[in-house]
Amino acid sequence: MTVPGWVISKGHQYSLLIRLIGPVMHIALNFFKDGNEYYPMYGFLTIINYDLIFMAQGIVDQVYAEEQKQAKEELSKTAWMPLGFFLFFLGYAITCPVGFSNSGYDFYYPLYDHTYLQSFHTTGSWLWIIVVLTIAEVYLNDKFDSGWFSLIVEQSLFVYLYHYLGIAVLARLVIE
Repeated sequence: MTVPGWVISKGHQYSLLIRLIGPVMHIALNFFKDGNEYYPMYGFLTIINYDLIFMAQGIVDQVYAEEQKQAKEELSKTAWMPLGFFLFFLGYAITCPVGFSNSGYDFYYPLYDHTYLQSFHTTGSWLWIIVVLTIAEVYLNDKFDSGWFSLIVEQSLFVYLYHYLGIAVLARLVIE
């Protein structure tokens, strides 16, 4: 299947279809999850499965990052982009996790007990990931200033460690 306006070369235009692996696998996993039961080990193992799918999708996206970038650039010059925006927001409106009925145990992902509601919830999660990754690709892939880059990226471990130390000291003072 070819999209009108795309020139077939090297198959990079099909690289965007790879992004469907994670959502499709989550929907498949939803058929095996019981959102109504509270068993700590069961919840722990199911969230590991969901997280492994997130991680696998990230690895696949990194392997095909250049092809996906080229496909996005070509796609952005066609009439499919406005339709894509419309479909994205339509999908987001449908999959937004709202409502308090048919919810399963609150600390398990996805929150709902019925498979179709779980599928909406996981698909909505993937839509959020797509938005965050797209914004990050546009704004965060450049080294804006070497000094600020070093301060923010390379020194973040020290900030984390000192932050943790401060919290530990404050917690000890409050507890005693």
